[in-house]
Amino acid sequence: MDPLEAYSAAVTRAVEIAGPCVVHIDVSRGRGARSDSQRPYPDSRSGLGSGVIVSAGGMVLTNDHVVQGAGRIHVGVHDGRSFEGLVRGRMPRHDIAVIHVEADNLPAVVFRDSESLKVGELVVAIGNPFGLRWTATAGVVSAIGRSIRLGRNLVLEDLIQTDAAINSGNSGGPLVDIHGRVVGINTAVLAGTQGIGFAVSSRVAQEAVRGIEKRGGTIGAWLGVWGEPAQIDPALAARLGLSEARGLMVLHVAPGSPAAHAKIEILDLICAIDGDPVPDANELKKRMGTRTPGETLLLTILRGDAVFERNVTLSPLPSS
Repeated sequence: MDPLEAYSAAVTRAVEIAGPCVVHIDVSRGRGARSDSQRPYPDSRSGLGSGVIVSAGGMVLTNDHVVQGAGRIHVGVHDGRSFEGLVRGRMPRHDIAVIHVEADNLPAVVFRDSESLKVGELVVAIGNPFGLRWTATAGVVSAIGRSIRLGRNLVLEDLIQTDAAINSGNSGGPLVDIHGRVVGINTAVLAGTQGIGFAVSSRVAQEAVRGIEKRGGTIGAWLGVWGEPAQIDPALAARLGLSEARGLMVLHVAPGSPAAHAKIEILDLICAIDGDPVPDANELKKRMGTRTPGETLLLTILRGDAVFERNVTLSPLPSS
């Protein structure tokens, strides 16, 4: 087969498989609600977005910023039907949300583990750019493991970079491989550029869906500290009964944050959360990503040569 014909056939097959699982989302914002225009989302103000069906019983995966501040949500499926959607849960830390619609026997996507992706692979973004429903754009995986800082308090991590066009209305739609398997959820573009779009990896998206299905509500909470790993003198750690001779040294405490209310100070070492060691900032982020606002944690703190414990009640992740 001619290479161009093979390319065309691969894209066509991917769209035929995944396309019927893609939905159009139309959101009416609640009074006073707004999206942060400084974020690199192509459709933060439009009220239009995309999503992908993840279960035959009506579970739809999309971006959190698509449904943020939503009053009413209308979900249009490929066969022309329209349903009212209800937000089942949100994970702002990963820009993921799950909507439920009252429908049965819907076509659901198949996920592929994004860990197996390689730079240069052909991928297809499917969605509803500018309200033009069920549009496909093709490109390649440009890079993996990217991060985007959306503000001082929020960083999207483990993103797939692609040159497949992602425009306003594409957010929440799937990025699929040539077999129509979802490898990412389209989320953002780099302002002022062409051909630099990002998708939340399927690994992160599936973890978020599992968390939302298990717990519901908003998942992902805020402690309000930044720091770096620090070693503790092994003799001191042994004398104080610490399980590990390392912790997270606090370098900044956000004013008004849960950590500030708990009187956590700069140069404190967070040694454990609920008794489990916290060796670095990644571990802390991971823990916060699975918690819900209002939960109370027990922090074990080393200050100087004294160890003490503090209860901290978590708050929602700030929007900026």
